[in-house]
Amino acid sequence: MHNPRLQHLLALTAGALFVACGGADGSSLLDGDSGAANDATTVPDGSVTQDAGADVVTLDASTKDSAMVKDTGTPYVDPGITCGTADCDAGAELCCVSITSYYPTYTYSFACEQTTDLVQCAAGIPIYCDDDHQCTGGQVCCGDLGNPTYAKVSCKATCTGFVFGYEQIHFCNPNASDCGTGQSCKPSTVITGYYVCQ
Repeated sequence: MHNPRLQHLLALTAGALFVACGGADGSSLLDGDSGAANDATTVPDGSVTQDAGADVVTLDASTKDSAMVKDTGTPYVDPGITCGTADCDAGAELCCVSITSYYPTYTYSFACEQTTDLVQCAAGIPIYCDDDHQCTGGQVCCGDLGNPTYAKVSCKATCTGFVFGYEQIHFCNPNASDCGTGQSCKPSTVITGYYVCQ
């Protein structure tokens, strides 16, 4: 290569690639024969395989915890409180569930209401959360189940047994469930659209 300006430009590019590649030998970045040492392959399970000559290192990207979306390994982003076909803004709003028919089965209507309203969901079932991610300070999302429907769903310190005659039912999200050992997050048989630990 006899063009000094082109050689200078290639040298600058190699230096930038050297920094971007975390200290790889700058000369090897321009050498077509040594590229095999810097090949990375993403495999279908989301892991990355780095070919380093004879040694192969696999970085597993499938680790999940309770803050991860089930089966995807991506961070869980809470969409809000389920409210019919909409989502209410947790903290600023609640979902007011009103009974529209009693026979042959209970049917409901849903509407988001501001939590700053003086009277909140006066004639319905106020739902302040639909899973633990909308609660703070280690609280859990808990429904007060009477006969045959809920009186209220809100964040509480615990959610077990009976309180003032209401069975305590732990609400959950099937994509990021916080159900206890031996339980799973299943659709509610009382109000369609919600999930509870069973």
